[in-house]
Amino acid sequence: MRRRALFPILALPAAALSAAPAPALRVVFGVSRPPFVDERSRSGIALDLFAEAARRLGWRYEIQHAPNKRMLSLLRQGVVDVAVEVQQGEAGLHFSTPFLSYRNVLLLPPGHEAPVRDWADLAGLRVCAWQLAEASLGPQFAAARPRFAQYHEFGNQRDQVRLWLLGRCEALVIDRDLLLWHLRELVRSEPQLAQPRPETLRSLPVPGQAGLDWFVGFRDAALRDRFNEALAALRADGSYQRIVNLHLLGTP
Repeated sequence: MRRRALFPILALPAAALSAAPAPALRVVFGVSRPPFVDERSRSGIALDLFAEAARRLGWRYEIQHAPNKRMLSLLRQGVVDVAVEVQQGEAGLHFSTPFLSYRNVLLLPPGHEAPVRDWADLAGLRVCAWQLAEASLGPQFAAARPRFAQYHEFGNQRDQVRLWLLGRCEALVIDRDLLLWHLRELVRSEPQLAQPRPETLRSLPVPGQAGLDWFVGFRDAALRDRFNEALAALRADGSYQRIVNLHLLGTP
């Protein structure tokens, strides 16, 4: 009887160890860039899409924020386990299927009628884009950039759109949905800013680029694979588009 009583006692430590929760993942997002990331509300398209995928996977995680240019470095150094909304390609890291896709357009100033077939046609204009745009837009953009009158990149694209309305940026490189979202927000927050009528907005496809995909980076390939499965399920059941529409349009 004594020998039988020992077995459940010896088994307890192993059972307790197997039930211990996995440590929380350390996840980095970019700095505030509504409607994709809003640090104050801890919400946004990127935050909410990742949260729903993590909920389905049973993941616990802790959030931090960093500028775009630091996110892959933090992941590579092991400071974080996951980096949300980055460019892929760095050796030794593992990247998801496309997480967010931007439909970048080139927005020209009202009254600008000259044809724009490639980046060189923007010579003499003040051009504004998002942070790290030059690294994403290819060698033709990099070659043309010195001929722009000015060139600025913005971590906060609200400032980019605002300066375009003020005439201090003449040509914008920006996602079409993000542009319209910021224009709507600026009507509410700064009604004194004159806005062009929607029909006067002249936007063209970005030269040589139909779209730009962003990914979720992982240090662990198995986590990446599980995330890809959850992301595919979000798209298949309509949850992905409902989250996007809620932020962009205010309705699921």
